[in-house]
Amino acid sequence: GLGSGLGFGPGLMLGLRPGVIAASASASASPHERLVLLDRDGTLNVDVGAPGVTDLAQLELIPGAAVAVGELKRAGCAVALVTNQSCVGKGLLSEEGLAAVHEKLINLMRDGDADAELDAVYVCLDAGPSARKKPAPGMLLEALRDFGAGAGAACYVGDTLTDMCAAAAAGVTGYMVDTGYGWRSHGAELGARLPPGADVRCVEDVADAVRCILRDGGAVKAQAAAAAAAGEVGVEARPPAGGA
Repeated sequence: GLGSGLGFGPGLMLGLRPGVIAASASASASPHERLVLLDRDGTLNVDVGAPGVTDLAQLELIPGAAVAVGELKRAGCAVALVTNQSCVGKGLLSEEGLAAVHEKLINLMRDGDADAELDAVYVCLDAGPSARKKPAPGMLLEALRDFGAGAGAACYVGDTLTDMCAAAAAGVTGYMVDTGYGWRSHGAELGARLPPGADVRCVEDVADAVRCILRDGGAVKAQAAAAAAAGEVGVEARPPAGGA
């Protein structure tokens, strides 16, 4: 099955349910202060075009990706991969082949940064549209539930309009990188595709996204502490505008 042999971090349980390769034991134990969801192709690794990575030799990390994930873990964030892999549903790659790709991805990240770990991997194998397949928010909503995180404490980093539509549908902040498909090529379509009020921020790459996430998270903590010190009640602290 998809979870077999994958070397995830401490306390990980394999085969939680279909479509979730691994989830940390802590995911359901207590709410996480910050949950960062990451797309795979074009965000963590170089996008090789359709149908995606079907050979281990094609897998190459985007520069800075491993250290970016390590920075998130050092900051105490929960980190999960959320990816469509319809190549399996189309019969172009086996489940075992996909597991091998993810095992190599994790090993490449660890080689780049010893702290780089994934707390969970969410995969949709469906060839056609489904409630779990991006741009639908199914996998993102599963992650919010599994980690006990509210939408306001989570974000999704991806390179496509599909990723940003999924983020908006789940109610989380989206960070659109310019690696992979990228916002410079497709950013003009964002306004037409996204619902009013969607929070999408354009960044250079996953490392840039992580800098923004950690900076904004620190700002939220500082604002909340200041409000508490001033005796303010019921004021929701928000990240500063123009976060990316």
